[in-house]
Amino acid sequence: MIAKLIVWDETRELALARMQKALADYRVVGVTTNIGFLSRLIACPAFAGADLDTGLIERQRDVLFPETKAPATESFLVATLAELVGERDRAAEASGLSEDRLSPGRPATAGG
Repeated sequence: MIAKLIVWDETRELALARMQKALADYRVVGVTTNIGFLSRLIACPAFAGADLDTGLIERQRDVLFPETKAPATESFLVATLAELVGERDRAAEASGLSEDRLSPGRPATAGG
């Protein structure tokens, strides 16, 4: 466990609203979290209505674990292009061919 999020309010409805906001604002970088699952869980009518038992997750499986779609092919193409542009820029900078006219590695030009 990395962190524990606890909320409280005067009513269950207010506490759930506070929890939804807290989960939406929560940021954890570098590791996989269950924030998405928890957000779907507290939005589930059975959970919100305190209709809780050990079968809740199985009964609400479709809501709690929605089918995910693969990213569009275009997403991979854009990511690949961004990576290639970054590689090109890093290679240019490493070779002293930076387009940055203030770069100390850029060759001097007449008048500039």
